[in-house]
Amino acid sequence: MTFSGAEICGFNGDTTEELCTKWMVLGAFYPFMRNHNAIGAKAQDPAVFSWEAQQIMKQALFMRYSLLPYWYTLFSKASTISTTVIEPLFFEYPNDENTYNIDRQFLVGPAILVSPNLVSNSSIVHAYVPQDVWYEFPSGIQITTVGQYVDFDTPIQKINVHIRGGFIIPMQIPGPNLVI
Repeated sequence: MTFSGAEICGFNGDTTEELCTKWMVLGAFYPFMRNHNAIGAKAQDPAVFSWEAQQIMKQALFMRYSLLPYWYTLFSKASTISTTVIEPLFFEYPNDENTYNIDRQFLVGPAILVSPNLVSNSSIVHAYVPQDVWYEFPSGIQITTVGQYVDFDTPIQKINVHIRGGFIIPMQIPGPNLVI
């Protein structure tokens, strides 16, 4: 199923600011992104959280909107030639046994590696970087340690994303009518 995503911040029960913030950052890379919850549960939209959390969520949403042309391209290919949109790493690196059991990282198409911070009270992500050329996004700094696990400094406000060398990522500047 190409167009899917989890209920950001959870559906039943109440969330925490840290969980919801990290989930919004992760959710910016879901094919289908939405944040809603059960009737009677505590509100969890960005406006109910601290200014800092709101800014982090806003940054994630702006990144998502800036990548809409890339998403559009992936969905177009998925509908016409049955490709995937979100992939486990072993889809692109089938000869790399290190990728076989990775369940905390994924690729958006063949070119964007997402290594989210999923651990409470943690700012380090232990992530595998496949043997390839990778650039930190959006800085463009090349990752020099590849083909092994790396500890990335990933504070809550950082979206840990890497772009695979040799790919063009179509992007846009979100329009002035975008209100977040």
